[in-house]
Amino acid sequence: MRSILPVILCGGVGSRIRPISEDQYPKQFLSLASNFSLLQDTIMRLQNTDDVTFLDPVLLCNREHKSIVKSQLDEVNMKHNGIILEPMGKNTAPAASIGAFHANKIFNKNNVQILLLPADHYIKKNSNFLRVISFASKFLLEINQIILFGIKADSPHTGYGYIELGGSHNLSEDFKSYEVKAFKEKPSKERAEKYLKN
Repeated sequence: MRSILPVILCGGVGSRIRPISEDQYPKQFLSLASNFSLLQDTIMRLQNTDDVTFLDPVLLCNREHKSIVKSQLDEVNMKHNGIILEPMGKNTAPAASIGAFHANKIFNKNNVQILLLPADHYIKKNSNFLRVISFASKFLLEINQIILFGIKADSPHTGYGYIELGGSHNLSEDFKSYEVKAFKEKPSKERAEKYLKN
């Protein structure tokens, strides 16, 4: 059985859905898709399967939100492997790096895979999510590279990143997997429209 350490990014401010999301209480701590907050839904989504065991998560958040994170973890009776406080938001790459360094420190390379998750996603079918994670975890043992999950865009948007696909891997009939040729973060509207067409 493979062990996965979830590293949950919950430091954003939710500026795209203001005024619902506020600096003091951003969207990841709000109940928007269920009776639980988006952060709590993210945590409860991590259910062990026959193939993978999820370890207690590591969470990265703004230092001003530490008490909210602790309170929301307590509400769903979830332990953690650390809450890392960011003095300021610097986007995904630095947060991912800090999470990886922390995971390496506490598990000392003991064959633990890291799953980096934003705290504000809505996933309708959890069984599909767990199937994809299980497949990716197995695939990771073969390729020993970073795996990036994406969805096919249905409209151009300047607030998200776009993945340019390279060559495909024929590993499974259920899942399509490709090399990542490039990742384009938050393009202009014109570029987003071009990416959508391509």
